[in-house]
Amino acid sequence: MTSLRERFDDALESPTPPNLASGEEVYATAWRRRRIRTRVAAAVAAGCTAAVAAALLVTSGGHDRGMPTPADGGPESAAPSAAQSVTPSATGNERPYFSDGLVEEAVATDLNHLYALQLRCPTADQNSCKSVLFGSDDGGQTWTQRKSGSPYQLRVLAPGVLGGLAMTGPTSAVARFSSDGGRNWKDVKLAAGTMAAVPAGGWPTCREGSNGTTQCAVYGVNAQTGAEQKLATQPPALIPTGVEPTPANTGLWVSGYVQQSNRTGVSVSRDGGRTWSTHVFGKDEPDYPQDINNQQVRIATVDGTTAYAVVSVVTNNGQNRLLVYRTGDGGQTWQRADPGRTLPWLQHGDSSFVAADGTHLVQTVVSNPGAWYAGTTGAYTKPAPVTGLDGIDDLRQPVQTVAAGAYLLYDRSAVYVSPDGLHWTRHPVQPS
Repeated sequence: MTSLRERFDDALESPTPPNLASGEEVYATAWRRRRIRTRVAAAVAAGCTAAVAAALLVTSGGHDRGMPTPADGGPESAAPSAAQSVTPSATGNERPYFSDGLVEEAVATDLNHLYALQLRCPTADQNSCKSVLFGSDDGGQTWTQRKSGSPYQLRVLAPGVLGGLAMTGPTSAVARFSSDGGRNWKDVKLAAGTMAAVPAGGWPTCREGSNGTTQCAVYGVNAQTGAEQKLATQPPALIPTGVEPTPANTGLWVSGYVQQSNRTGVSVSRDGGRTWSTHVFGKDEPDYPQDINNQQVRIATVDGTTAYAVVSVVTNNGQNRLLVYRTGDGGQTWQRADPGRTLPWLQHGDSSFVAADGTHLVQTVVSNPGAWYAGTTGAYTKPAPVTGLDGIDDLRQPVQTVAAGAYLLYDRSAVYVSPDGLHWTRHPVQPS
């Protein structure tokens, strides 16, 4: 399995983030996961503590940006990377083309509460560029700036709770969270001992150890105190590699690797991590690829009962596969959802989501909705039945399933929301 450590190493070999203008050439998961490694590559190379790497593992589906170069030690003082270089307009105007705000990241806690991190460059001087967090409490109609010093790598940790990383120095970062829409932030602090289950209102994390292996351990965070503790009971028979970013109240889903069988697997808990059920994909399947080089699994669900697993398998003999499994009982049993293997294999093409009507959409290419495949328990076909994304300008990342009835995407200048994952509405990020 491709380990998180290997992905850090990959970032170190390519210190410049992917070109933001070439999103259509970047597959969904590679784009999402590589950006995080790129941003912290300098910190890892400088021997930053394991806490930085661990903080990046809040879930396995985070999104991120290039490493900042703080001018004053604050997280907002990042100069643009090569991927965000200031480009004069065709008319010779030296103002950067994103002077009015390039959307770097966006999340939502529901369809009314949206948040966008913008790179704003008031002058042609690259040193004037800053990442600023804006929020909307009316579904994207109006936007206001939130507290200075807001973290990057935004994500929704729990209902109404935002999370991210804040640079505390040139080579160090801290995980932070906000329960008031990004106006105030608290630090997550590692605590001794263990907890029986993820507390009500809290969230799970997957913290990598200091030995550089693929294994991470599942922790819980108390939303009242910010204390992070290891769960007393860990997923059985599974080496965890990440907590899947499923909506709240759908259970705790942890993806990982089953070493004994050289297969991927998923563990599910319905009681906050007190008890677990583990399933191994490919076990006793004669057509499962052999001579495996690496493999990984991603989970998509809306209600926690019906879920899909997309397993990406890379082999040494070129027999690479994208395999889709479906469960209708919350992960207890799984069946092939694409028995005819109609999905083409694409590297890092395992990102997907479940629409409100039950349709499973696989985003084999993140920036091109016309290349998404859709299916349920038969053949997967493209294009997927989505509307409202025809004019999208360099899609930033895969669809975020915030909750039942709330889906989110974003491009360079706008946030897109949908009540069903199929019909989308564009909201430009234009702060008041």
